[in-house]
Amino acid sequence: MAIENKNQDPAAPVPLSEAPEVAGPSFSAGQRLGVGLNVLLTVAIASALLVVINFVASTLPAHRDWSSLGRYSLSERTRKIVRDVDKPITLTILYGSQDPKKVRDEVTGVDYKSRVTELADEIRSAGKKVTVVDAASTDDRAALAARLENAQSPQIKSYKDLISDFQARQEKVTAALEPQEKSLLTLAADNAAWLRYFRQTSEAIDQFQRIPREFSEANDELKKPQAGPMAAYDQQAETVKKTLKSVVDELEGTKKSLVSLKELAAKMAGDDGGVTKNTKAIGEDLAKEFKALQAAMAATPATTQPADALRPQFQKVMQLLAKQGRLLAQFSADQPAVTSFLPWYMQVNAGGRRMMLAAEQSPMIPASVLNQVFNEMSQNLPAGQYAKFLPDWAKAVEFAANASAENLTRIQALLNLLRQIDANSKQFLDGSDQQIEAALAPVRELRDRAEKLPALKTAGLADKFKQENLLLIEVAGATPRLLDFNEVWPQVATMPRNEMDAKERQTRRTFNGDAAVGSAILSAGKDRLAEVVFVHFTGQPNPMMMQMQQRGPEEGEIPYSRMNTLRDRLEKANIKVTEWNLARDIKPPAPAYGGEDEADKSATPPASQPARQPLPRVYVVLPPPLPNPMQQREQEEPGAKFGPQHAQAVKEAIQDGNAIFLAAWSYPRPMGMMGEPVSPKYEWNGYLKEEWGLTVQNDARLIQGIPTSEEGAYNVSGTRIRWMLVNRFDENHPVGRPLNNRRILLEDAAPIELSDVEGVTHVQLLEVPRSDRSTFATRDIMNLQNQIENQPQAVIRRGDKDMAPPLCVMAEASRTTDKGGKARVIVFAAGQSLLDGYVDSPVARLSEEEGLRLDPPPDANPEILVDSVYYLAGQKDWIAAGPVAFPPINVPDKRLLPIQIMVIGVWPLLVLLVGGLVIYLRRLH
Repeated sequence: MAIENKNQDPAAPVPLSEAPEVAGPSFSAGQRLGVGLNVLLTVAIASALLVVINFVASTLPAHRDWSSLGRYSLSERTRKIVRDVDKPITLTILYGSQDPKKVRDEVTGVDYKSRVTELADEIRSAGKKVTVVDAASTDDRAALAARLENAQSPQIKSYKDLISDFQARQEKVTAALEPQEKSLLTLAADNAAWLRYFRQTSEAIDQFQRIPREFSEANDELKKPQAGPMAAYDQQAETVKKTLKSVVDELEGTKKSLVSLKELAAKMAGDDGGVTKNTKAIGEDLAKEFKALQAAMAATPATTQPADALRPQFQKVMQLLAKQGRLLAQFSADQPAVTSFLPWYMQVNAGGRRMMLAAEQSPMIPASVLNQVFNEMSQNLPAGQYAKFLPDWAKAVEFAANASAENLTRIQALLNLLRQIDANSKQFLDGSDQQIEAALAPVRELRDRAEKLPALKTAGLADKFKQENLLLIEVAGATPRLLDFNEVWPQVATMPRNEMDAKERQTRRTFNGDAAVGSAILSAGKDRLAEVVFVHFTGQPNPMMMQMQQRGPEEGEIPYSRMNTLRDRLEKANIKVTEWNLARDIKPPAPAYGGEDEADKSATPPASQPARQPLPRVYVVLPPPLPNPMQQREQEEPGAKFGPQHAQAVKEAIQDGNAIFLAAWSYPRPMGMMGEPVSPKYEWNGYLKEEWGLTVQNDARLIQGIPTSEEGAYNVSGTRIRWMLVNRFDENHPVGRPLNNRRILLEDAAPIELSDVEGVTHVQLLEVPRSDRSTFATRDIMNLQNQIENQPQAVIRRGDKDMAPPLCVMAEASRTTDKGGKARVIVFAAGQSLLDGYVDSPVARLSEEEGLRLDPPPDANPEILVDSVYYLAGQKDWIAAGPVAFPPINVPDKRLLPIQIMVIGVWPLLVLLVGGLVIYLRRLH
């Protein structure tokens, strides 16, 4: 019988031993099947949602950049470009390199192709007509090259036909010239042949032998196998053009010279214009006058002034000698072939030494002797002194008379030889021009065809197709652009602590795809945005330099002729490039209009159309040639040298600003015969200082070394002197912001001094900051060179007069105009860094493992000018943002160990202690 405990709490727990047994849930077979189907349906729905989400994401990708620096987002500039270009755009990714250095970044581990693909997807999502294609394999590349060629099949066919015809013409030209060559060889070996005496004969033989070789060398070049998937038809056509032009010029020159020989032969066979008769008559008169002069000298009393007494006789002889020279000079001018007549150049006695002179110059010897004698006679000598010198004067006059008679004999022999034309020479000359024309006509026809070849949109692509990691940009109707690896992934601006820094063996790169692709689409799909006018003074060669066979044009220290790479970069940025050579035209060029051909500028648009607006113009002013203190300026023609009138024309053209002045350090040079070497003044300094408060200190050069422990002492780095890294651009300025993380290398940079001018505001776009311990500016470059040469360790020391940072290299000056607008000028004092040979040359550097290493060229340098032009032209929206790079943190060695202990030891230990404490506290409760 159970006893009921009335005092027990019904809520109290029942001991396990006394707890009643509870039966578990029971499921029927139908219930179990329902639960299983429910789970299966849930998994299916989740899987379907996952598939749908991925499909939608792949077709309509959307990206958002959550990084603080906007490192992975598409810039607003590129979005605007893609939206505004209302044409189909195709981005073809050709990233399939097997080189580990071109697959992932050695430092950051970023996969190059993945990042480019992300960018292409972002561009596709931003535009309406963008297609992205992946062509990584060799077959894909070949198919792409074939597609590009097929798109231009009519134009390429004309190239192929030209190359084929060129290869077939070699035998025909050789066959036409071979008889000419054999005939001339025979005549050259015949002592009785008239033609053997002429230089044209040997020159024609050389050309007849060289032309087949030129054809053969060009054909061998054309037969070389192509290294890439695309045939370089443009390069092959250039080889053909060059060869055809050379052959045509040579054959036309040979034809012209042989025709002149033919005319000379006809002239000498008949009436030679009286040159033989008149030369003989002058010679006879000279002999008489010389005898009269000698007799007068012998009869002149020694006590009188001989010059006064003998002046008439001297004048007669001198006039006859001049007449003889003019007669022969006129003959050689009328018959240019005479100058190639080898005997025409005679060896004459010039007072004890032999000289080679042309026949028309031979009267100069007796004339110079007589002139010297007469000048000595004209001196005011004491009475009775004339008798002392009369014998020597008589001997000198006798020498002149004998030289004149000898010249006459030789000249008569030369003219007689010119008249002795043999039958074989005459027969050859009679048919030479027709035979040469037979060989020349088909070559000339090919040359004309080559000059009229249509431009290929694939020009220049063949070479790039040989590279790896490329990005092809195609905008319908425009020339395709291939962006190479360095354009999309340029090197990060780093400076090694020493020449053998092991870390520098790793190439650190940053992503510049947004700016590069945006610029490529912009140049292909938009009209011109601005016009650049390069202002320079390129004159004729210096006569003194011509005598030294240095016939280059006379240019300034930053020559326009070496700006081909820069001009090409400007054109690709949709900027029209115009030249204003002050040596040819003192007036600025006419305005340019976007989207119109040169021929359409003068056309008047219909009244229904709005008036055309010229492109915004920016002048790029180069320094003129330096004056030569050794040259006699009074002998120059007016306007042959840069002068105040040229400077005034430039000032008037840029009175409202919008100009870029390029300057550089000028190497010291001697001023005069005994002057100390100094740097010549920068031509535009006066204007810039007065109007804008900017002065280029072009007598000081920026030097960059490797700082040592001693203050003001540096180890010499050849790389830094030639390739100086300076890229501290103003981050708040539209020009400087995208350049601040680029690899900008400078050469011959000079500092700029800023001074106050009322109403003018200055911005230092590029400077060497005060904190930079590696760079200074020196005016004593000679002393610096001596230090480098004399000190074994190549340690240089900054002098008391040298300038320490901060140093400005690029500056902007602006002011408000009378019309309320802004006038601006920019001065860049490292203009040498924009020239061909610098921006396109690899950077040589030493490394421990590789020895001499070639880094990519500083191809970001032209962006300095491109961005400046955009800015001054009011096109700031088109300035590329540039790559974003996290600045490296340099930790001194003495601080590195404590940081390593903190990160590797202390911090993990603190984490473990905190975690252990939390676990202990939880167990207590």
